Amino acid sequence: MNETLIDATVWAHAMLRITEHPTFKLALEVAVLNSKDKHVYLAGGKLYRSIIEELYGYPARAECCDYDFVTKQTVKAPELPNGHKPWESFLRAQDDYNYTDTDSKLHMDSPSIKFYGKGIKVDLISLGSLPHILEKNLPRTMESYFASVPLDIQAMALDLNVTNGARMVKLIGEKGQQAILNRRIAINNPSTLEKHCAFKGISQNSFVGKKAKSVRFTWG
Repeated sequence: MNETLIDATVWAHAMLRITEHPTFKLALEVAVLNSKDKHVYLAGGKLYRSIIEELYGYPARAECCDYDFVTKQTVKAPELPNGHKPWESFLRAQDDYNYTDTDSKLHMDSPSIKFYGKGIKVDLISLGSLPHILEKNLPRTMESYFASVPLDIQAMALDLNVTNGARMVKLIGEKGQQAILNRRIAINNPSTLEKHCAFKGISQNSFVGKKAKSVRFTWG
């Protein structure tokens, strides 16, 4: 389930590009601080775009300072790191998939949190806030997260767990990795995609097509 398909050298180089970026330490610090169990995963565009650039050698907008971290639960009282810089504000949010009237009645374990700073943005996604996981009463695991994301390329993550004082980094999510190797993006969860696009006010074809074009992949 969590086999690494991407060549080890490629994803290791991509990982270094991510972790050595000046904003990464700041982003990771605020994510870990606001994770209940301090175990976070890096997901989203920052991860897959960095791997694509490393693997195929062309720009895929990986230099953006927009980080998506996933955790089982967020803390009840969000905090900003000591000194607060560069952070300006945070927002406890439902998430970008949004909720219908029926969904909003579902019990959330904890909401996702968005952090905003100068030139940096962090989304700390709580597994206990995602509609698909709540609707299906799925376990709060990364496998459930991978099943909930709109597109297959989003079904991957970098496990940033700390064990015995050392940060153990592992690339997980076969479906997302396979999408990169195939250079093709497909719909992963139609229900989540529908909610996300309705919230953003865009068509599903436009959303998927734009994602694919931005990394020079086909889609469908």
